[in-house]
Amino acid sequence: MPSNLKFSHKILLAASLVVIAVFSLFTLYSDYLQRHAIRQDLGNYLGEMGEVTASNIQNWLSGRILLVESAAQSVANDSSAEAVARLLVQKTLTSSFNFTYLGSSEGAFTMRPEDQMPEGYDPRTQPWY
Repeated sequence: MPSNLKFSHKILLAASLVVIAVFSLFTLYSDYLQRHAIRQDLGNYLGEMGEVTASNIQNWLSGRILLVESAAQSVANDSSAEAVARLLVQKTLTSSFNFTYLGSSEGAFTMRPEDQMPEGYDPRTQPWY
């Protein structure tokens, strides 16, 4: 069939094929660049979000640690049962922690909100003591 075409038609057909090839290559190259840019932007975004999340968790934990250290200092100043009971029901502790509890070196255990512990429970045997 190409042999039946006039020379001007053959040139037009060749030029059309070149234009189609160039547009196809341009489309593929543009798609590659966009995929690469999106992948890189997504990687950067996820890295930044990870850093922000880690920082938020660190701040949250630091606040809880400060509350526990403050409670420990208060108990060190006055370790009477009444003072410890008043300390554990303070709003700063009850709004930050679901449960607050304290085990003493004598084996006494104070918990807020109050709950029944098993008979003979000794906080000194617990891993957190």
